Amino acid sequence: MVVMPPICAERCINSIEAVTLAAQVGNGAGVMGDFAMTVKAIGFERGRFYLNSELDYRDRNCLTVVIPATTMSKLVGTTDLEAVKKFYVGSKIAARGVARQVRIDFTADGQPTGKYYYQIHLFVPDERLLTRPAS
Repeated sequence: MVVMPPICAERCINSIEAVTLAAQVGNGAGVMGDFAMTVKAIGFERGRFYLNSELDYRDRNCLTVVIPATTMSKLVGTTDLEAVKKFYVGSKIAARGVARQVRIDFTADGQPTGKYYYQIHLFVPDERLLTRPAS
């Protein structure tokens, strides 16, 4: 049986480092590691929660932790957006995974406009890969 070390047992990559490193390696690659950030804003779309390190998710320094609703339900006990916000906003979290640059296309009437920007996403599919240390 393989036992994983605790998240951030050795070192945590902060949100600015994560964004910088993931942008440097570009599309298709990513930065694997343990990451730590304070959650400043949360969104929900298409069955996923988005925990952001910045108030504006479009901020170039924003690291976004992406969590499926089924995983969030295991973490918080609910998928109610307001309850999740109350639980996480202002809290420091640590997560293990791969931070990747993701292209976000602007759309109008459901069609791409040709304009886009990049976000850095850290997908967390399993509740064991995210912790919320006691403050």
